Amino acid sequence: MLQSQAQRWSERKASLVQSYLPLVVPSLSPHQQLVIFDGEVGAVHYGNGRLATAGAAIHYQQLASKLKAAVQIIVRTTNPGQQVEWQQASEQQFTYWPPDQLNLNQLTNHLAANPALILLDGDFGLIPISNGLDQLARRLARTDLLLRFDQAALAELLAQREQQPTQTERQLDQLFASRNWRTIVNESPSETVLAALQTFYLQQLGELKGSRWRWVAACAIHTTWGQKLYDLLIATSDRSLVLPLNQALYQFEGALFENPEAQALLNNAGNPQQIGLFDPALPSKSQLRRQQHEQIVAALRNLALQQPRLWSYGDLFDTLLRQGWLGKITEAQFQKACNDLLGQKLITRLGPSSQWQATTLLRLGQAPNKPDS
Repeated sequence: MLQSQAQRWSERKASLVQSYLPLVVPSLSPHQQLVIFDGEVGAVHYGNGRLATAGAAIHYQQLASKLKAAVQIIVRTTNPGQQVEWQQASEQQFTYWPPDQLNLNQLTNHLAANPALILLDGDFGLIPISNGLDQLARRLARTDLLLRFDQAALAELLAQREQQPTQTERQLDQLFASRNWRTIVNESPSETVLAALQTFYLQQLGELKGSRWRWVAACAIHTTWGQKLYDLLIATSDRSLVLPLNQALYQFEGALFENPEAQALLNNAGNPQQIGLFDPALPSKSQLRRQQHEQIVAALRNLALQQPRLWSYGDLFDTLLRQGWLGKITEAQFQKACNDLLGQKLITRLGPSSQWQATTLLRLGQAPNKPDS
């Protein structure tokens, strides 16, 4: 049975929460209740009869029960058909949040002093940092965020400046909590301006005065055939979450880079084409893996040449994830690339151990020549 995109993303969210809860629950004190707020929860179930599968929030509740964790799950949907289902399901298991325009200040007040995981992955448009996300970022209680960022919506907003310059620029000021987006728009090439603005948005989330989000990065979310839909931003103060969340995202996103059919569809803008007798054969999985490996090695080589200094293994992997590799690389692939650069003497491992550990010290850059004896 073919999955809808909604069901596929529901499974992704459940996988992310499955990675998240076992790490967070043990750190909670007995009087604390973790709040999971899903701003666009999707359906209660997908499919019918024996083929029906539970929606994401059902999985959240089952995971919390297994861990014997005190978790309040707040569900919200803007789909009229799903609203009735969730109102019925929320009588005992869930807290139902009304589908009105989402007010993040109201949500922040509702959270009180409870730690929270906030999922804002629905079609909300662009969520401004000012007067909303800034309040979540400054909460003293633990707050982890998964947020949709839609570059297509940003492009439409920028295009509106010609017709409504004053109103649109005010919206952009609130979106970025800064007026400095103007410099980026004026100085960036047109083909890179959206990516540059997204990077600025990420930077603002982490560097906002009083923000507790010290780790912010983006992962591109694709359709089953590899067409990009939007970027999922992850913001957290806890770097120990990064590797498990990266691994969960890779199951859905990184795997596309090893799928010949998905790559072929992506190259054809998502339109299947009949393969002719003389058309080149699709690349094999091994070829795609080799291509992926070469790209990782090239990214590390650039780091080695641009920042030739002492690194820890954990910081180096962390930096790569922040630079666009979140959800696109496994730790095993990263280690293989590091081993390649060891052979090329662009990485020098310090210390006697031959094992890769987060604290392993590495020197990046061409190893200095030993003086002649």
